[in-house]
Amino acid sequence: MVQGRPVSTIKNKDGKTVGQLGKPIVVSIDQLTNNPGQPPMRIDWADPRSKRELTALMHSIDKHGLQKPITITKDYVITDGHRRTTTCTKLGYTQIPAYIAPSIEGNGDAFVITNSKRKAIDGYQYLWRYMNGHSVPPTFLSRIANLEDWAGKTFAHGLFKRILAKRGSASTYSFAMGIYRKELEKDKKTYSKMLQKAHMRELVYYMLNVGNPSEVKNAIYSFIPTDVLVSCVKERKRINTVFNYK
Repeated sequence: MVQGRPVSTIKNKDGKTVGQLGKPIVVSIDQLTNNPGQPPMRIDWADPRSKRELTALMHSIDKHGLQKPITITKDYVITDGHRRTTTCTKLGYTQIPAYIAPSIEGNGDAFVITNSKRKAIDGYQYLWRYMNGHSVPPTFLSRIANLEDWAGKTFAHGLFKRILAKRGSASTYSFAMGIYRKELEKDKKTYSKMLQKAHMRELVYYMLNVGNPSEVKNAIYSFIPTDVLVSCVKERKRINTVFNYK
């Protein structure tokens, strides 16, 4: 006879049994706490895109019911299901089914692990997490670190605040600055000083206030001469990549 695995009980920090592994429980929504690493822009009724997604989810739950329980920690912190909880609350739910997640060992972040394959966490949200002291995957962290290294950490943090205000991603600016630097490195003898922080800050100003990262990338891909590109950045002039074929 094949025996099943024994049921594992889950206890909170006070030693009280709060559930069983793999078996949902019904909890009062008032008992739940939002994960501090949840980027607020994922549930923003004032943002048109977020509002559309939340409204669609609310209509689905209203019509078909909640199809999948949320996931919480043993201390009732939501790790997966903030949007479902929010929409259920708007629909008048006072209770919600929930799985209690097993503890995550090491440096794992429960919010990132459970949400990265659901509603994707984008560069904008990862930058918010970084600025608020939460973990960020190595790929995104390296792009943030590049900007801090190239422009200086304090200056870069000012950039990050502007990027967040624009609802943008650090990756966009890191990539544009990276290929700009590669162009300069092709002639280090001429442009060695341009690789220093002072000029990188001029480039940041250009991308934020004169043009944008896409213009910088397009100029390089359109083979705009490096001296023209540098001059536009330093003199804060728009880069023209429109060509007339006559």
